[in-house]
Amino acid sequence: MASASLPFHTSAASLTQASRRVAVRNKKKNIAQTAVRLKEEEGSRPSVVLGTRTSEEAEKWGNCKLSKVIVHEEELFSTTEMYPEQFSVGELEMPKAFGYGVKNAEKKLLFEDLPQATIHMTSQVRHRSISEDSITADSEKEIRKANLLVKALDLRNANAAGIAYENRRRIVEAFSTPDNPFDPGRTEVQGEFGITFDVLKTSF
Repeated sequence: MASASLPFHTSAASLTQASRRVAVRNKKKNIAQTAVRLKEEEGSRPSVVLGTRTSEEAEKWGNCKLSKVIVHEEELFSTTEMYPEQFSVGELEMPKAFGYGVKNAEKKLLFEDLPQATIHMTSQVRHRSISEDSITADSEKEIRKANLLVKALDLRNANAAGIAYENRRRIVEAFSTPDNPFDPGRTEVQGEFGITFDVLKTSF
């Protein structure tokens, strides 16, 4: 009788083990499906900062005003190319972007008015007439000085604080109103400050 019950006992144990294996497989399958579903839901959930979904961010962020205003480091450091620009003292190599709020008016002051004033003052101090040779020598000196100044003001040579300063300046300028072109306390400006901080923070 004992030998007759053995096959039945073995078959029951095998069925139990097979059921456990099926249950484990099903559990793993369910966990994997849940992970995929949660990932899809996360991807379709709007960003608390930008209000866009992950699938939309690349297009919408690239086309928004804020993205076009601020400095993108990957673009800034993607090239070392300089661009020649003619001034009264001679040709200077200009960068793609300046830091410290240097724009057209400041460029004229630093690289046009200041060198000319320096040449004139040098001639006055030396009590000599302005000859063609002296103008050429002084101009060459001013060009060398100006090129050093250009490198110092090149945004690519700025540290993280310098780039952050430039981003803040650009935001204030872009989102202020014509009647008050520099209004850092304006609600729109403060809002863009917050978005920029969150976007840049997640980029590093």
